[in-house]
Amino acid sequence: SRFRVYNHPMPLDLTLYGLHRISVQETTSLPGLMGFLPPRKPARGRERDSLLVALAVGGNTPLPDEDIQHLISEAALAFYNAPGALTTALRLADDTVNRILLERNLASTGRGQYLIGSLILAALRADSLTILQCGPAHTQVVSAGQMQHFHDASLSGKEIGLNQTFGQYF
Repeated sequence: SRFRVYNHPMPLDLTLYGLHRISVQETTSLPGLMGFLPPRKPARGRERDSLLVALAVGGNTPLPDEDIQHLISEAALAFYNAPGALTTALRLADDTVNRILLERNLASTGRGQYLIGSLILAALRADSLTILQCGPAHTQVVSAGQMQHFHDASLSGKEIGLNQTFGQYF
């Protein structure tokens, strides 16, 4: 997938490589990946922020692609409606996804059904990229021929959707 940001002084080309398999078959779509440019009237401080959301959902209950896209859209809405610090807006976005998954899990407790997830939120402002990882996630950033790998091993086994509190890694 290619995501091109034009509203910044220097356009950014972001190429994403994802592997999405269903029953050993590779699929070309990544339903848990969406990019957003600021809406017409974002909250103060979000005017120059572009957002990329990557959500991987697992568990013993399948979640339709439309529901995954709805979760991601809710995260973006929370992000762009949050005034103030960028990290606060990212935390509000991940809290929104966690709350929705947790409420869904609590409603289906008697049936033994559950959904868990890993979430990566990446906010781009001018030449600064801020990444928030929730759950067992890996991010690699390649810039100027250098690759950086970001991962917090302590978040393994701590997916979102299970508790009100969850681990975060900036």
